[in-house]
Amino acid sequence: MAIGLRKLRHVVETARFESVTRAADALLITQSALTRSIAEVEAELGIQLFVRLPRGVRTTEAGRSFVEKALRIIGDVNSLVSGVEDYRNLRSGRLRLGVAPAGYQRFVSEAVASLAGENPSLAVEVTTGSSETLAPRLTSGEFDAIVGHARLLGRWPDLEVTDMADFYLAMMVRKGHPLSVNTKLLEADVLKFPLLLPSTIEPLQNGIALRCARNGLPPPNPQYVFDDFELVSAIIDRTDAYTPVISLNPSFGRLRERFLLIQDVVELPSQHLGFAVSRTRSQSPAAIAMMEKLKATLGTRQS
Repeated sequence: MAIGLRKLRHVVETARFESVTRAADALLITQSALTRSIAEVEAELGIQLFVRLPRGVRTTEAGRSFVEKALRIIGDVNSLVSGVEDYRNLRSGRLRLGVAPAGYQRFVSEAVASLAGENPSLAVEVTTGSSETLAPRLTSGEFDAIVGHARLLGRWPDLEVTDMADFYLAMMVRKGHPLSVNTKLLEADVLKFPLLLPSTIEPLQNGIALRCARNGLPPPNPQYVFDDFELVSAIIDRTDAYTPVISLNPSFGRLRERFLLIQDVVELPSQHLGFAVSRTRSQSPAAIAMMEKLKATLGTRQS
């Protein structure tokens, strides 16, 4: 017969109260049930835990040793349960988030900051890279989730990808660019200019290559390759290059005030922000909370 945690508590409470009656009241069971439980433990161990007195009980030497060890076991179990509750309620634990490509960090920064602010005991790690390098690490358990380009993440059958938001796409050039005087722009008019391409935006590069081929133009060979947006902006300001930009805001915010944004001319595939988790591993509480926080912040930013 196994001695479970419930019976350990029966012995410990009886020792604490030195009374079967009072211990039974504290445990919310009948006196006969408690007496039977203690007898079963003694029979299983082959030792006597209590000496029965006219008024109450007293632990034997073996009983005192057993109770000391039982208290440690019960304490460890309570600590384990408490730790699990802390983990589930984000009072402990770690969120390991991948972002692919690195330029997508600006779309998750508000959600990450909000989650960290509301859960100060939660550790947060954000790692950037390409979907090709991060997705295998998600399937192996190194990450809790990845935020990235939904279509690219969808290439991995072991990942469950949720579309979080649609991107708005434009080609950005400087104000006063030669294209600004053309009121009837064609794709080829834009694509013939030098291309500035963020090094981590593979989907856009592939799409631009297809549009160049469709228009009889040579494959794009980006003249400038940067990821830092301040440097991108400086180059666009000083050259005739164009660069694709994406935004969760259809108005593109202040970007439209500073640059000329060309929309609905270059036909690129739709872009979606995705949230990926492993299909074969249970989601961590931190990953679930991050997804909900991202939904809330993205909904606000698109309105």
